[in-house]
Amino acid sequence: MSTQITPHFTKEDCERSSYAIAHNLENKIPDKLMPNITRLCEFMEEIRSLVCGHYGQDVKILPSSIYRGKVLNLAIKGQPTSQHCRGEAMDFHTSVGELDDVFELIEESDLEYDQLINESDVEGHHWIHASIPDEGKKARRDVLKGEKGNHLTRISQG
Repeated sequence: MSTQITPHFTKEDCERSSYAIAHNLENKIPDKLMPNITRLCEFMEEIRSLVCGHYGQDVKILPSSIYRGKVLNLAIKGQPTSQHCRGEAMDFHTSVGELDDVFELIEESDLEYDQLINESDVEGHHWIHASIPDEGKKARRDVLKGEKGNHLTRISQG
């Protein structure tokens, strides 16, 4: 049975990791991080509404990485300070639109993102990383582009 967080995201969506499944790693969200996960899912609903409105149709947000426990984050060589480990970031694709266009749409919006990264890897995978600030902090609106594990170029900062 799924635990619905917002209309389009479940707790199971947030814990799902193909890497964790393939390598038999547990990736359960600690109860203390559920408020962050809830804020993140609510923020992603705002992104979904923005993209749906732009394209004039229903658009799915397709997460590839949301919560990462420390073991999973270490295994995939994630940053030790990754917002994914705090339940404050989502890597995703969309069911409609080119990612570069969706990225630009979010960047130019008035949404209060902390970081927005147009990211790729050496295998040619491409995704958008969006994060929210820590509770009570002002969003940095930090915009970056680059390859995971290598240098990210700052495009702008709020």
